[in-house]
Amino acid sequence: MTLAALATEALGHNLEYSNQDAENNQHKQTCTRCDYTETVDCTWTEEGGTKCKCGNTKPQGGETTYVYQKVTEDLTDWSGTYLIVYESDSDNLVFDGSLSSLDTVGNTKSVTITNGTISYEDANAYSFTISAYSSGYSIQSASGKYIGQSSDANGLKSEDSELANTISLNSDGTVNITSGGAYLRFNLASNQMRFRYYKSTSYTGQKAITLYKLVEIPAQA
Repeated sequence: MTLAALATEALGHNLEYSNQDAENNQHKQTCTRCDYTETVDCTWTEEGGTKCKCGNTKPQGGETTYVYQKVTEDLTDWSGTYLIVYESDSDNLVFDGSLSSLDTVGNTKSVTITNGTISYEDANAYSFTISAYSSGYSIQSASGKYIGQSSDANGLKSEDSELANTISLNSDGTVNITSGGAYLRFNLASNQMRFRYYKSTSYTGQKAITLYKLVEIPAQA
């Protein structure tokens, strides 16, 4: 082993910085003890998080923001945070995931949809988290309950442990969520107005639903 290699092994890299690229927030770093050299992204660790060790200054911009965006393409992995939505010309309703009792008449909140998005601030409290589970997915409300069905029947189970669901996108942009053979739909009857699972022989009599996924909008420099 060379003396340089021994020194590097014992002491680690001793880096120098050059070729600062402020436009792309990158620099070249080179070790004075060995032949290591690499172009890397800047890290804002100096002067209160405003500068990189290479001397580049962190670009100024707004904070990262979030929005719920309509799912329009089938996903290979549905894991994420979502709003479960019934869309209509008169009123757009989301399944109120903040409820402690989810299988109830009127388990909805009204939201505004603008260009296929729903405001994070207005609706995040009503969200559901979808996670891989068994051969499908679990769906957990913001209140901590898992939803699903254990059989092909009308109803909605709300449990402390995971219930299996399958999820797929239809060609019209609506989503099929099934559990125990039953389908999650929206019942528009005036004495119901609820999201619930409906048995496979009659679910088409209820309204189809859509999913809006939480996505990040990076800050602009």
